Amino acid sequence: MPAAATSVPTAPTAVPTPVPDAQPTAMPVPSTAVATTVPEPTVAPTATRALDTVYSEYGFTLNLDLGADVQSPGYSESAPSETQGLASFVYSGVTVGLVWSPSNSKAPLEFVAASYNNIQAAQPGINFESISGGDITVSGQTGAFCGFKAVDSNGTAIGGGLIGAWNCANDSAYRMTLTGADATVVQLRFDRLLENFACPS
Repeated sequence: MPAAATSVPTAPTAVPTPVPDAQPTAMPVPSTAVATTVPEPTVAPTATRALDTVYSEYGFTLNLDLGADVQSPGYSESAPSETQGLASFVYSGVTVGLVWSPSNSKAPLEFVAASYNNIQAAQPGINFESISGGDITVSGQTGAFCGFKAVDSNGTAIGGGLIGAWNCANDSAYRMTLTGADATVVQLRFDRLLENFACPS
């Protein structure tokens, strides 16, 4: 089922206090200057050509364009499995990390907050600002997202990203973080990846 994002206010929204949760190493924010806002997720038009790479080794399915070199280490264990793992790849100029693990009855917003705070903690020399947030729908499941920007000590924008989180019916939680130099490209990749994700059947 295609992902859809609901309209949310564009005013900055506070990110909740982090919750205890093992987090992967934060992805670096690119050093190229970008626009100071990250557009809110919207449903991008579906491409007319077929997607070329199907990542489906661990229960869920993620369709990708040709050339996405997916690395899959473990997340809370040494190797990935259907219950936990981390998929990371560069996708048309955007760095992507997808983590899956048991939800432990946590809401998607809690995972968004934990991921956002982890990125901040891993890069103390960069100032991060949450600039948007709201609900998303992924594979028929309601989730949450947060958009953010990063600025250097002079206040110059140096990157930004989007974090999305959702839970599937098999009690698995998924957190996807995208970072890049161009806010519009990050948004388009985010929308496309959410549209092409399917929860375990």
